[in-house]
Amino acid sequence: MVRQLFALLLALVVGAVSISLLENATHLLYPPPADFDSRDLGQLEELLKNLPFTAYILLILAHAIGSFLASWTAYKISRTDKMHHALLLGVMFTLGGISNLFALPYHPIWFAVLDSLVYLPLAYLGFRFSQRARTSFSQKDD
Repeated sequence: MVRQLFALLLALVVGAVSISLLENATHLLYPPPADFDSRDLGQLEELLKNLPFTAYILLILAHAIGSFLASWTAYKISRTDKMHHALLLGVMFTLGGISNLFALPYHPIWFAVLDSLVYLPLAYLGFRFSQRARTSFSQKDD
C-alpha cells in the first residue's frame, strides 16, 4: 500500500516537473515582452492571444510528455494496479489542465479542447509502453 502511494506521488512529481521544464523551454523560445507583468490579467490575455500556433503545439506536447512520463514512472515503481495508476494519473492531469484553462481563460478554443483530450490517452500510452518494454526485455533474457 505504501509503495503504491509512493508510486503515485512520485509519478505526479515527475509529470509536473517535466511539464514545468518543457513549458519553460517553450517560454524561452517564445519569450514575453521585457516589460511583461504576469500578474496583470490584461497583459496576460494579450500575450496568450498573440502566441504563435507553434507555441501552443509545444505546450500540448509538454502536457502529453508529462502525462506519459508520470504513467511510465508509476508503472516502474508500483507492483499492482498499474493500469489503474495510469488512468488515475491521466484523470488527475486532465483535471489540472482543465483547472488551468479556467484560471487562464484566454487560450484559443482549439487549444483548450485538444489540450484537455491529450492527458488520458498519453497516460495510457505510457502504461502500454512500459508494459511492452518490460515484456520485450523479459523475452530477450530467456
